[in-house]
Amino acid sequence: MRILFLIGMLFPLILFSNSCQLKKVNNDNKATENVTGGELKSTGKFILNNNLDSIIHSFINVNKTNCKDCIYEIYFDKQDDYDQKITLRCISSYENYIRNNKPTLYFDVDNNRFYVYTGIEDFISIQDYNKHLDTLTTSSENYEFTWAIIKTKDSTNVIENIWPPYSKIPVKPTTKFKEPNNK
Repeated sequence: MRILFLIGMLFPLILFSNSCQLKKVNNDNKATENVTGGELKSTGKFILNNNLDSIIHSFINVNKTNCKDCIYEIYFDKQDDYDQKITLRCISSYENYIRNNKPTLYFDVDNNRFYVYTGIEDFISIQDYNKHLDTLTTSSENYEFTWAIIKTKDSTNVIENIWPPYSKIPVKPTTKFKEPNNK
């Protein structure tokens, strides 16, 4: 009778543990076995709001003469509705950029590709790269330029040459950005 009781208790537990596919990770947060996963998809087409669109165009204009074959990056760090930071970075391109940095998203503005970073890159593994994205060549020039855009309830400010993203910025903004008029 006790054996039937133990089998009755252990069988569902064994069945449940074998049916769950959980990701095992080592101390480096790297997957150690295959996991049933999903594919990141967009909820639809999007356009940038006027404020961010204007900032991005200004950033491109500052950099286009200094670095013709550069890589553009954008990092989003939203703590809450009144504490948001966006970091824009322009760097010299290099051949293994996609494989080394693992961006999951991108968008184009005026033929300039912006690779988007949200922090999710540390928690997923890209299984199949888009072949057309992995064609960057190494730039002959060495260039890096960043802007941190700090958005609060009342203002939007730009701080130049601040790195890394996702960190608190204890310095005063170099430029107060004025939102474009919505027409």
